[in-house]
Amino acid sequence: MIIFDQKKYKFIPWLICITAALYFFYSFAQFNLINSLNHYLMQCWQLNYSQISFLSSIYLYAIALFFIPTGFLLDIYSTRKLLLLGMGIAVIASILFIIANNFYSAVIIRFVLGAVHALSFLGSIRVATKWLPTHKAFAMGLVISIGLIGGLIVQSPLALLITYIGWQKSVFCFSMFGVFSWIMLYFVVEDISHIQSCKKTNNYKTWLIEFKKISQQPQNWICAAYTCLLNLPIIILGALWGNSYLVNEHHLTYMKASYIITTLYLGMLLGSPLIGAISDKLNNRRTLMIIGAVFALVAVSIIYFITVIPFYQFIILFFLIGIFISSQNLSYAVVTEMNPINSVSTAIGLMSIIVMGGGALFQALFTWIMSSSYLSQNYVVALNYERAFLILPISLLLSLILAFFIRTKQKILLDKR
Repeated sequence: MIIFDQKKYKFIPWLICITAALYFFYSFAQFNLINSLNHYLMQCWQLNYSQISFLSSIYLYAIALFFIPTGFLLDIYSTRKLLLLGMGIAVIASILFIIANNFYSAVIIRFVLGAVHALSFLGSIRVATKWLPTHKAFAMGLVISIGLIGGLIVQSPLALLITYIGWQKSVFCFSMFGVFSWIMLYFVVEDISHIQSCKKTNNYKTWLIEFKKISQQPQNWICAAYTCLLNLPIIILGALWGNSYLVNEHHLTYMKASYIITTLYLGMLLGSPLIGAISDKLNNRRTLMIIGAVFALVAVSIIYFITVIPFYQFIILFFLIGIFISSQNLSYAVVTEMNPINSVSTAIGLMSIIVMGGGALFQALFTWIMSSSYLSQNYVVALNYERAFLILPISLLLSLILAFFIRTKQKILLDKR
């Protein structure tokens, strides 16, 4: 670990945050991997739609299951050591996924990857909020944007690479990037000494008391539900069925579909730090969260109600959806500001259980509706993509309604006046 002089080098906190976010980059890529691999895995292991859906959702179930224990560990122990441990496990598991020869082995490996994904997200957010406390929303947006690059990389870039060298070699190349990221974490990321001293005074009983307070705070649950619902375009389209939906429902080529899904991540990549910076500048979270939900709902509704959409209009619509659903990231800043500083990781962990656990359930629901075949006009059994897609506009409408019930710290202070 390199020891830095922060007073002399002002960029060091930013470098530490970006380096910590490489772990989230790697984990988020693993989460979205199935969208690009589902066609090949179905052929390789003779899987059906339900098995592919389960292979993706088991990752989300593992994240939801391990968020609270991970938050507890981060509130007690060294963030740096936990990040190094989690990143090492993630790299080993991703290599094992390549050599897995059956569905059940792959499920176990995906579960392990999901478990350490919880650490990648919470650990990166913790590093960002502690090293850059005056740029909290922007720092969180930056971390999430770096993670989104991982989701972007495993869309059309990975699809293109697979056509040349196959899916196993492509995933192995990405695993080698994980080794590089672990080395960067080791030499760059460090803990803040006074925060670590606070952690040592913490204990399990104290944590249970704080967890009870966190779970009784309605705003934590409202922010969690808002984020879960607004995140569904990524969970359903970006991580699992986006390519298949565009190919089968809108008759695009596989590569064109992957380009469109890539723009979804490009939109979030731009929107996450931009909306975070605007929020910090205006000192306003709630208004931007409402605006994001409104315009995301409009864009998704256009896709649902207009049956024939040209390729380039799809590019624009998915890009705009990515930008507007980025407002979900502000809910993490709200939760961070509304909860005690020594329990922030646990609070975000509780929130993330709803986000990821709910995402897994919606993935399963989408797959179930999609798989309930119907007879087309040509009396050919087809997949119910159109009916399943209705989940998205409904969920975004609900997120908009919830946004009006969010009370930020600034709003509470105004109400007291």
